[in-house]
Amino acid sequence: MVVPWGYLEVVNAPQRPPWREKPHSSREPRANAGIGYETAKDFLKRGARVIMACRNVQLAETAAGNLLSEIPGSDIRVVQLNLASLRSVKECAEEILKSEPKIHLLINNAGVMACPYEKTEDELEMQFQTIHLGHFLLTRILLPKVLESAPARIVNISGGAHYAGRVNFEDLQSTRSYNSVLAYNQSKLCNLLFTLELQELLKDTGVVAYAVHPGVVATELGRHVPGGWLFQKLGWILKNPVQGAQTTLHCALDEKLAEQNGLYFSDCSPARASGRARNKDDAKKLWEVSEDLVKNFI
Repeated sequence: MVVPWGYLEVVNAPQRPPWREKPHSSREPRANAGIGYETAKDFLKRGARVIMACRNVQLAETAAGNLLSEIPGSDIRVVQLNLASLRSVKECAEEILKSEPKIHLLINNAGVMACPYEKTEDELEMQFQTIHLGHFLLTRILLPKVLESAPARIVNISGGAHYAGRVNFEDLQSTRSYNSVLAYNQSKLCNLLFTLELQELLKDTGVVAYAVHPGVVATELGRHVPGGWLFQKLGWILKNPVQGAQTTLHCALDEKLAEQNGLYFSDCSPARASGRARNKDDAKKLWEVSEDLVKNFI
């Protein structure tokens, strides 16, 4: 399994594919453990090989060490992935392709939300590249291996913010004007449109793709949002990381989802995505625009 922790997981399944098992429904809170950590832990308990692809390798190595302490004998590996660098994405993907004979599960998630305006080293808007385009490139490069590994699944973490999202194809990089929340909403909508077009391309291949809303989880993700301190202060009404990981695990594990069955999931159930998220013309257009932006790295 590849889990971009920032994040990415590449999962190589044990003898029984991980979706032969069901996700647990624990409500036990876990302090200082994010969704990626809990997702990786669940798969390690099932005997999968997990690759955590993360920007901060030192922190990732610490997390991997904690997982090994909790689950002795786990097969876990850390590779560097900076989604804000297309060069880094390409290098990460190539390293994974060299070392992994199979990729049964790819989980794409980015830990950035409504940050101040910033350009990446590729001269692209930070949220658009980190939340959407970096994962688009990673998936494009890994896709042949995922197809060879079928049955396999790709899970893209989106969110309820997509309902307020609009893709401004005339100014995707927010060069004319920038609103951190609107840029975040647009990027989350891009996650769903990417998944929608991916489903079209994956028909009859044995590989399925889903988009997930993990819920509003008590993490540091909302630190840049106006009033984001409430993410911490109101933790008692938010999901903890164990709870936040459950819908991702559901889409990765539930046997009923081994064949394409829905686009968007929330609280371990199918949810209705916005009309804009189900626009096939926009999904195709976004794919073509994204292909053009990463063409030098494919």
